[in-house]
Amino acid sequence: MSRFFVKDKQFYQQVLRLSWPIALQQVINLGVNLADQIMVGSFGENMLSAVSLANNFYFIYNILCLGIGGGACVLSAQYWGAGKKNLVKEVFTLSIRLTAIIGLIFGVFTILFPQFIMSLYTNDPLIIAEGVKYLEVTAFIFIIHGTAFTTVQLLRTI
Repeated sequence: MSRFFVKDKQFYQQVLRLSWPIALQQVINLGVNLADQIMVGSFGENMLSAVSLANNFYFIYNILCLGIGGGACVLSAQYWGAGKKNLVKEVFTLSIRLTAIIGLIFGVFTILFPQFIMSLYTNDPLIIAEGVKYLEVTAFIFIIHGTAFTTVQLLRTI
């Protein structure tokens, strides 16, 4: 059994010290999502369904950001470990620019074609109408949330 665990207590202390901020961030994210669901749910079933379906489009963008950030994290961690901080800056800048450009594309598409986006997920006109209202408001968060998400991922690697 001792082969499976590191015997250095300082190692575990350092892991715990580093993991608390990450765990706290996840708890805050979950709390915000829960509060969001409760607030939207108070408007009724149709609104809750519309928001849920509209968020599927945002989920696609989120997966792209996760991929960009994940790839950038691997590179930046390697460069950081090798002491090549100038390359870490380049990876960071490239990933933020790429995330922002894709966010701009998603935002513009959301502004121009909200009804089309909603029709991909449902054919119920009431849910589409409610989803369009939600998409019109959230179209502007793609760049902000995507670059913040990618930045957080990259900061964890260093």
